[in-house]
Amino acid sequence: MDPALPNKRIPRFIEKVNQRGGFATSNSFQVKMNLPGPLQEYMLSTKLFADAADLNEWFTFMCEECQLPNVNTMTGQQNGLYTGLGSVDYVHTRMFTETNLTFMLDANMTALKFANAWHTYMFNGTGNEMPSSESDTGKYGNLRPRNRTTRVRYKDDYAGTIFISKNEAGPLSDLQREPITYILERAYPYQIDAVPLQYGATQLTKCSINFKYERHYTVNRDIRKIVGDTSQLGKFVGRVEVGPGTFVDQYLINGKIVERETRSNFAPPL
Repeated sequence: MDPALPNKRIPRFIEKVNQRGGFATSNSFQVKMNLPGPLQEYMLSTKLFADAADLNEWFTFMCEECQLPNVNTMTGQQNGLYTGLGSVDYVHTRMFTETNLTFMLDANMTALKFANAWHTYMFNGTGNEMPSSESDTGKYGNLRPRNRTTRVRYKDDYAGTIFISKNEAGPLSDLQREPITYILERAYPYQIDAVPLQYGATQLTKCSINFKYERHYTVNRDIRKIVGDTSQLGKFVGRVEVGPGTFVDQYLINGKIVERETRSNFAPPL
């Protein structure tokens, strides 16, 4: 054994990690949603968001915690394959479990209103369950009739697509490197966790929403060719859109303006 080998293991380890972009961090991710047309129109009618872009930007900022979804496998058993072997498992179905998104609540309770509106929309085929507002008669709106009916909408009207991307900082922005994106198909909220309130020390209020979905797949990208991070660029001073989805970011480096083209929708902070 080479006596110098133990002294080379740590540098070699660091070199191996750096060759693959460094370590992944848990506090850099993005969540976006693509809602079906009828649901998106209803959400915009609630005045919670100005448009679809505002909705996705809000999700990016306010989603505090998420999970990259897992996948499981259902198996069956085959007996008598070989003499004396016993039972042998074989796979027959991919199984996708639910996922959870946790949002920070602003003073307008936007995340909770959004979740309640989506959940109500699923069970509002007759229009009897639409949320009331203070503009209706009285502070608590119109009281609903006790014998009102509930009709579930078709799944195509309320099931959307959720995009969960893992990001790492790159030379153009803190979110430039995006090695993997999970795309959750036909997702909908099936459970809204209780939001605890109590007197005592002031704490940030949060809302957790559990989503079911049919299945997911991943979009993988090789980020090893993106070298460096935003600390090497200098000061970000502006952005110019030069085409659909194409931008030129401007940086001040050693007293000169340096321009770099990007397709990222997120500009570094000024």
